[in-house]
Amino acid sequence: MATTYRQLAYDLLTILKQNFNDKEITLSHCVYWLSVYGDRLLAQHIQKHDTQAYLQVFPQVPVYKDTVTQRQYIDIPASVYDFDLDNGIDYISYPYQVDINSFAYTRFTRTTPSQAFRLYYTDEEKPAPDNPYWYRADAPRIYLLGLECIDVPFVEVGLQVAFSNIPCDLDEEIKFPLELVPILQRQILDLGRFCLMIPADRINDGDYDVANIPKQKIISVNQDAQAQANAQITE
Repeated sequence: MATTYRQLAYDLLTILKQNFNDKEITLSHCVYWLSVYGDRLLAQHIQKHDTQAYLQVFPQVPVYKDTVTQRQYIDIPASVYDFDLDNGIDYISYPYQVDINSFAYTRFTRTTPSQAFRLYYTDEEKPAPDNPYWYRADAPRIYLLGLECIDVPFVEVGLQVAFSNIPCDLDEEIKFPLELVPILQRQILDLGRFCLMIPADRINDGDYDVANIPKQKIISVNQDAQAQANAQITE
């Protein structure tokens, strides 16, 4: 059975006994906690398992040109996990001299701004339409090298989209490993219970309340040692 964001959030509210009118924890709190803790768990799951179950493909991401540098770039259409070596971006491709319905698109190779200049030193590595490169800078931009001589309006991008991209419609199916849902719930419930344990702010209403004023003298933990030291000095 598919689980939705709304079902999971209201389940947390019910367990926390916060389903009355003047509740302290709202649905927005639970949805936010779902995004934060779910992000962490899903990132660990993807890194531990060689799976493409949570890969999202964006087939037509528009290509722009920077008005200052004249470099071509795309804007990442969704937040991705910041994995090592930019592995949150699984691939970037475009149909160059290939049937548009084929998976044999020309793939871009990752590079970095500090290493890109070296590529132009050899003909084998030089960026070209059949040997394009990409590098990430000025997030959420991804710059494209090798397409300067041709017109490429769109590229296809495969991304490991972060779980925190929660849709506006909370009734959508949650894209999350079901075996990790109990762990996600437990972490959020621990946080919720901790929030409920914090006492409310006291309001200064002008009432002289002496109930919470301590009756006993407040003694420092070092007072005995200080008293002994003062006695030795006096002698």
